[in-house]
Amino acid sequence: MIPFPSPARVVALMSCLWTFAAANSVCPEFDSRSKVVPATLEQAHEAFERCLGDTTLAMIDSIPEESGMALFHFGLGTAIRNRWGLWGDSPLAKDLERRGFQHPDDMSSVLIGTFWCRRHGVEFDLAARAARYARYWEEAREQEREAKRLESLAKSSIASMMVGCRTRFPATPKAAMPHRRNDGLRARYLAPFGSDVLVGVRRQERDARGFLVARYRLEPYVFSPKTRRMAVLPVPGLDTIHSLVALGDTAWISGVRKGRPTFVGITSEASFRRELPDTTAIPILGISPEEKSLLLVYDRTIFQGSPVGWAKIHSATRPWRDPGAYARASGKEPPRFYPRVCAPPQKHGNLVFFHDEGVHESGKMLWWLDLRMDSAPVAFSDAVGVVGPNGPDWRNVTSFEAAGDTGLWVFTGSLDGHSLLHRSRSGAWEVYLYNNSAVFDSSASLLSTTTRRSRQVSPFAMVTGSGKARRIIGNEGLYVLSGDRISREVSFGNTTQEIDRGDSILHWSWDPSLAMDLGGDRILVCGVFGGIYLMERNSKGLWTFLPLDDG
Repeated sequence: MIPFPSPARVVALMSCLWTFAAANSVCPEFDSRSKVVPATLEQAHEAFERCLGDTTLAMIDSIPEESGMALFHFGLGTAIRNRWGLWGDSPLAKDLERRGFQHPDDMSSVLIGTFWCRRHGVEFDLAARAARYARYWEEAREQEREAKRLESLAKSSIASMMVGCRTRFPATPKAAMPHRRNDGLRARYLAPFGSDVLVGVRRQERDARGFLVARYRLEPYVFSPKTRRMAVLPVPGLDTIHSLVALGDTAWISGVRKGRPTFVGITSEASFRRELPDTTAIPILGISPEEKSLLLVYDRTIFQGSPVGWAKIHSATRPWRDPGAYARASGKEPPRFYPRVCAPPQKHGNLVFFHDEGVHESGKMLWWLDLRMDSAPVAFSDAVGVVGPNGPDWRNVTSFEAAGDTGLWVFTGSLDGHSLLHRSRSGAWEVYLYNNSAVFDSSASLLSTTTRRSRQVSPFAMVTGSGKARRIIGNEGLYVLSGDRISREVSFGNTTQEIDRGDSILHWSWDPSLAMDLGGDRILVCGVFGGIYLMERNSKGLWTFLPLDDG
């Protein structure tokens, strides 16, 4: 959570913003007075004295440290880089090059920084400054060399991991998404709930002042395939709902009642409260599908079982992630031992999977905890072993599917393209699609694809319950994956829209993250940025979208 600043901090922040704006508004003043281009650093200082106005000089005199002159980098700095020929071979540029400064940004910084020193009577060592810049550029070049080395290794590894899928794009009618009135609900969980479907909709929490914070909870909805409608699931006995999961005919929900952590079960006929093994905190609910049991994830422990009896299956000893410099310094946030998630964690075999919410719908990482090892959760992007500074961009996972008999499927990517990977039970990785393509071109950038748009596949999520011939859904179509063959079943239209909010226009895109096969040519699908639909094939064999959250 970002703390609300004190009044003193607000004043300081406004002062900094005013100073920044003022510092970057001196270009017209400087341009009108600076007619002669200086040839040396000393002449540049004299030009500053002549060309900068009294207000700007007073501002410089009021800056307590040289580092504060960074405020002038874009205003005054841009002017002198352009007008004084620092991008070319002007006499001033040559003078600074002889003194050890190579880049125009460094040249303008040293001119402005040493002018502050001159105004404040502070001595400066040009040779030491040049040495610092030289070290910086050498480290940058070393990082670039290392990034290229890792990129080369990644390309070689990915090329060997490619499955070599064969793709088919038969001519099919396009299913056009209806135009929306709002961006809709952001679902993060779908599960069978008796004859219906339990839908977990993400809600972002607010603090006491009403500000959004980086904590999320799930609100329960129920979709009825019979009526083709979705409605909020009433939860009696809870003041606040935090997480939920469905197991068989029962929806299990954790929350708060009268300030006390509470655990509630709901069926089509009744609701009831059950005891938690630890009532000092509110657990995140998870599930073990193969074992048909529940998980309770606390800050440092995980329980598995049912309301009849719980067994502790993990006690964390190693922090999952450093809470960051601010949290360390302020003591506001202790180290976390499990990822902060919204969707229910899943246990498959000896692994517990966590899919976090990222930041602003990006960077949604997939983690797993090996219960057999004394270690923190491992990120998919680290485990796959090929992610580096130059790509591939696999730190954002849109969805995943894990099962004991088929291994792990991971849908990952960003604006550069989406990829589909599979890890077998033996731990070997395979790449079915790379950046929307079944073909990997090792001569191209890891962040691009050479396959033309009409032959691309957009993998965002697996349609659960679709059988051996798996269905894949993306923002541009529905596909069938059978062995090493991928065939487009239907293409989508109008998945990018401009929604009129009255006072603004929302540029909305539908990126599917969850999909469930309901049988009878009906699929329930949900989008990362909102949009819950019932896809169904009509009597003419055409797929249609029925919005469930756009009332």
